[in-house]
Amino acid sequence: MLFFTAGPADLSSSSAGINTQQSGQVKTGTQVYLACYHPNNRYGEMTSQDLIYNASTKSVSISPTAN
Repeated sequence: MLFFTAGPADLSSSSAGINTQQSGQVKTGTQVYLACYHPNNRYGEMTSQDLIYNASTKSVSISPTAN
């Protein structure tokens, strides 16, 4: 699983990027972005949802509620 930290576009030093694998860490505020396309209606959507870490089971899950 790949994680990244998003920042404001106006603080970016470049519009180009390189795909690099980052360390697998779940930090407070980590989110996953999910994209979906609906071909019958010809529209797409994107949601961000929090990743939830359960320390007792050492597992990660996705919050069912979109931000």
